[in-house]
Amino acid sequence: MPDSQHDHHGSTPGARSSSSSTGAPGAAPPCPRPPVDDNHDAERHIINPRGLHLRIDPERGRGVFSDNDVPAGAVLDEAPVLVLSKEQWERGDLDRTVLGSYGFCWSNGSMAIGLGLASMFNHSPAPNVNYIRNARAGTITFRTVRRVKAGDELCICYAADESKLWFTPSGTAARPVEDDGPIDPTLAIDLGALDDEVTEDAGIGTEDGTAEQEQGATSHAGRDTRRARYAAKRARAEQLAPAEAVSSTPPPSSSASSPPAAAAVSTTDSHQAPALTASLPPPLHSGGGPSRHAHAGPVTLVDPLPLDLELSGMAGEADWGVLQRVLGPLELEEDANAEATMDIWSIDVTDPTQIRLALQFIKEANIDDRDMRHLKRITRRRDADGKEHCLIALAGADVPPARLAASLRAFDPTLAALTLAAAPVPLTPARTAAQLRARAARGAWPTIFSPGPPRRPADARALSAAHLAWVRAGVARVLADAQAARDRGEMPVAVYCASPPERLWPAKPHDGFIPPTPGLRAAAHDTRVSQAHPLRHAVLNCVANIARLRTVPPFADAVPARNGADYLLTSLTLFTTHEPCVMCCMALLHSRVSQVFYVHPSNGGGFEGVYQVHGRKDLNHRFEVYRWRGEVEALDLPDGVEV
Repeated sequence: MPDSQHDHHGSTPGARSSSSSTGAPGAAPPCPRPPVDDNHDAERHIINPRGLHLRIDPERGRGVFSDNDVPAGAVLDEAPVLVLSKEQWERGDLDRTVLGSYGFCWSNGSMAIGLGLASMFNHSPAPNVNYIRNARAGTITFRTVRRVKAGDELCICYAADESKLWFTPSGTAARPVEDDGPIDPTLAIDLGALDDEVTEDAGIGTEDGTAEQEQGATSHAGRDTRRARYAAKRARAEQLAPAEAVSSTPPPSSSASSPPAAAAVSTTDSHQAPALTASLPPPLHSGGGPSRHAHAGPVTLVDPLPLDLELSGMAGEADWGVLQRVLGPLELEEDANAEATMDIWSIDVTDPTQIRLALQFIKEANIDDRDMRHLKRITRRRDADGKEHCLIALAGADVPPARLAASLRAFDPTLAALTLAAAPVPLTPARTAAQLRARAARGAWPTIFSPGPPRRPADARALSAAHLAWVRAGVARVLADAQAARDRGEMPVAVYCASPPERLWPAKPHDGFIPPTPGLRAAAHDTRVSQAHPLRHAVLNCVANIARLRTVPPFADAVPARNGADYLLTSLTLFTTHEPCVMCCMALLHSRVSQVFYVHPSNGGGFEGVYQVHGRKDLNHRFEVYRWRGEVEALDLPDGVEV
């Protein structure tokens, strides 16, 4: 097993449990290791076709290395996993074994033990390897995010916030990370977002369709059990630490919420070696060192918005027009494709025997019909004389008709007499019952009925009177704050972010609903003028204030409801006087904001412009955006200024 000074593997919320001495997502209890001869084959074990091997570092212990340069985006391993149910894991039976500290968080509260290279990677705060979990395939794919030079160690990140690691990381590698080349942004996947990268893409679910949240991930009993188990592990580690020699490894822990281990490593040797401290920045909630946000002053919790709890019912029709929902690319594409058509090759069959043969041909000819799967294969029509015709959708229009006719003839000579005809068909399935009826009324080719999530109205009619009153109060708040900022010589841009009152939560929460952190709220305005700093946008200032609030009680003590629930703005609503720029929109997306209300559109804004950040299918989070259409005083900005 590796020495105690190496990068022990810790846990990260939504990513994995803590790890151990092997440079893995877990570790075995300390045990003696025979001396290793640097020239002996035991130091190097080839375990991958790329020539990756394990090497023992004096400080970091065992890790994964390559003797060759590895390009960005290279797949290092697609490791299979052994999945343990949530109940099996929470009983803690594996805590007494090596496997107890090798768990990756998996779907529906379960845990997975990674095989192959999965358990060999050490931790780094600036990793050069990313991993993506695929529950459907039962694998974890490890891929480089930037070029890795020969001889460099391949590392993953266990937790972005290193205060959540149960161990104290060792010194950083000798080679600065910037020497390894830039990170490819297309490969920098969010390591902790099991909900986005796995649940949506890999189709994780349960047999009854309930969400992970309903499977016990939010159970207080289950959470308390896990926390107690984590605390017990931590206590054992602290008891053993003073008695351990420098060359031994502390016991494993899987606590994602326990404090980091002491920076210094204790020794029982009478000639004690110098204490080893982590060469890392202080954790987010550390009191040492200068604060990045010293310019913002003390952490303050702003006043809540006034809300008339006596209001009931839905918003009145006279109020519907005060809001306009800003559609994203997905909805705009759906609207554009609702009545669009495409061409296919069809055949007109009258002989029932030929119908059977034609369907058998479709089944056995292996024709690519992915673009036709929303179509009913057969439709029946009557001509002007009342004669019934059976039309069969054969193939897409991209298949050459000569080749299709030859295939029909080769399959059965009786099909050679059938004539291929181009037929226009709907491009998409029917999304609503009304759309299905309208297509049938005009004689369109029948499609399946595939309703998507309910479309919210384009105005305020879906809001209750109390919710609309809360939105009005939020808009009034940012307009007043913007006026005050302008009076102080700042640009008149203000932001208010808050957790909606519990009364405004969905009456019947849907699968994806995550309860917001109660009482969390912050406000900010643009300070680029007073601080002479180009990044002091109002939105960024507000997100930073939320981040600082989450480091102090009671918000620092809040337990995430489930994996992926502890992003900065999870389920929060943000009000702003102006449409944010693309940079600020991306900050909101990465913070997982739920709703945004803005008053004034902006040149180069991230919602109404060409980027439409809030509703893109190539990004891993989408949120609702509304523009306030009520009468307000104009807040003009200098030409060319982005907010």
